[in-house]
Amino acid sequence: MEGQKKAGYEYLLVYKLTVAIYDLTDQFTEVFIDKYSRTRDQMVQAVRSGMQNIVEGNRQQSLRGYIKLSGVARGSLEELLKDYYSFARQKKLKIFSKERVLEGVEEIRKVWKILNASKTLPDIPNFPNIPKNPEKVVNLMITLIKQAN
Repeated sequence: MEGQKKAGYEYLLVYKLTVAIYDLTDQFTEVFIDKYSRTRDQMVQAVRSGMQNIVEGNRQQSLRGYIKLSGVARGSLEELLKDYYSFARQKKLKIFSKERVLEGVEEIRKVWKILNASKTLPDIPNFPNIPKNPEKVVNLMITLIKQAN
């Protein structure tokens, strides 16, 4: 697909970031959330909605429709953010300062390197695996979601 023109939304940084959040949330729920948990379903649906509403909003004919769906996307990401905060609270994990995340969670730099490497994401972006440490992964995800919002 290299050299082929992509849809307009694929050039948006926020879209590229939500793809990373989607892929990493999928890994997170596989590792840390029970397979039969309603929370798992909710997290996957929220992140999917965050990403897909950017796509749908970009296809709108009116600015009003675009703004509405952008708001829905942001609301879905806020819902996902609260799920990560709840996980941290329930597991008694520390929430890091922005500086500590940027210094201590190397996956942040790896994700941003991929996001900034080209105008659109490659078909297989090869995002890093989530950290094995639950405290680091929660802080990684909280930071990425805040950056997207």
